[in-house]
Amino acid sequence: MAEYYRLINFSARQKKRHGTLSACIRKSESESAVKEIREADWKVLRKLRPILLYRYCQKVLREINRIGAEENKSDHDRYLAVYQEVQKHDREIGLLFNNPRRLSALMQLMAINDRDLFTEEELSLFSTDIHEMLNRFSSGRII
Repeated sequence: MAEYYRLINFSARQKKRHGTLSACIRKSESESAVKEIREADWKVLRKLRPILLYRYCQKVLREINRIGAEENKSDHDRYLAVYQEVQKHDREIGLLFNNPRRLSALMQLMAINDRDLFTEEELSLFSTDIHEMLNRFSSGRII
């Protein structure tokens, strides 16, 4: 459980709001929620992957440009800040987009949604089961 929170960079406040992941999963299983992504939802996610990756990279590049433009810091300090930002996002991009498999798709969907990478139109392409699961585990974004 701690590994899940570490991977998706949950804050302590978010952990408290979500409760324990295992309790949420037990509740989901008892409510017969999604356990494995359906074929139709998997196809939608696969189709959206390049768009989501592009959107994520644009977000990261904007942040790097902002850091690089901070004139109140030395060149070396800006370089170090950019380097740290790239390392942070390198791990995150791996979590979000590496090894696309149906077994890891639900966790990736939750993490992608938590970073607000989906548009409302894209979210509407998924089944109601996915919407319910994302609402249950989201960090405040209502779908």
